[in-house]
Amino acid sequence: MSSSLPDDVAVARIRLGRATRALGHAIAGHHASTDVLDSVTADVERLTLLLAEGELRNRQIERPGGDWGPGPADGEEMFSFDERPISGRAAPYGLDLRVVRDGDEAVGHVLDAAAHHGVQRVVHCSTVGVHGHVSAIPSDETAPFNPGDVYQLSKLAGEARVREAMGNRPFESVVCRPAGIYGPGDLRFLKVFRGLQKRRFPMFGSGEVTYHFTYIDDLVDGLLLAGDHPDAPGQTLILGGDGFYPLNDFVALVAAAVGGRPPRVHLPLPPLLLAARLCEGLCTPLGIDPPLHVRRCEFYIKARAFSNARAKAVLGFRPRVSLAEGVYRTACWYAA
Repeated sequence: MSSSLPDDVAVARIRLGRATRALGHAIAGHHASTDVLDSVTADVERLTLLLAEGELRNRQIERPGGDWGPGPADGEEMFSFDERPISGRAAPYGLDLRVVRDGDEAVGHVLDAAAHHGVQRVVHCSTVGVHGHVSAIPSDETAPFNPGDVYQLSKLAGEARVREAMGNRPFESVVCRPAGIYGPGDLRFLKVFRGLQKRRFPMFGSGEVTYHFTYIDDLVDGLLLAGDHPDAPGQTLILGGDGFYPLNDFVALVAAAVGGRPPRVHLPLPPLLLAARLCEGLCTPLGIDPPLHVRRCEFYIKARAFSNARAKAVLGFRPRVSLAEGVYRTACWYAA
């Protein structure tokens, strides 16, 4: 986590965090007499009061490399900040734990809570990623499942949980599959915008692979319709913008919005994929967040092109924001 503190203070906080974690490990992993435990308790309480006399902090939610970016996919490790007082993210007993997301179980808990609290309808937000790379252009909700990573697998497992609940729980349910979400508040495409603004964005491959974009306001409209429309229960609906575009077109729109220029040179894909695999292979065992993920490279590779016809017919879904307008609004938000 980056810090606005002077370097010596930031380093001192990291030292204190490390010492506090070691204390937690010693408490959890070793026997001690009552006298020793009472003595340590008294010292810790005294030191706690000493630290509490300081001014309250407003910690920045950033990593050394910038913003947090997208959250980890199922099966990926979650990393905490260097000055943390315990090991892992809120790990009990100060133990170093490997924490992973489990989308399947998470959806199960939501469905149980919905039944318990008398919820009338559950709208499950999945992803078009459950279809993976599509060969039919455009594809629809009946396209074969082809999840390509643990995130997409967890979304597909979550859909299965929701379908099991259909007709077996005292509430209605709808499955929505958004495509390529972007807009103010999103950080996934930030590197594209900044890279093109600085004229440093690398284009790998031909750039002709199609991608389906959905502006956040249009997605919210679709989810609200799925929650209210009488014909929505029991449906599986793709929520996407009108149309899909080659990456070259998207990059050209972004470049125009940020005052940059599309890259003239297209680099080969194999070296990029090899570098991503090497990064993951070297960094993951060391507990380091890889600077390059294989699944992030799929932006250049996998076709994402879908039809929103069913959502239009069932919900009256009508995307309102064109890709050009959405890119412009997003660029303004990034620049603010």
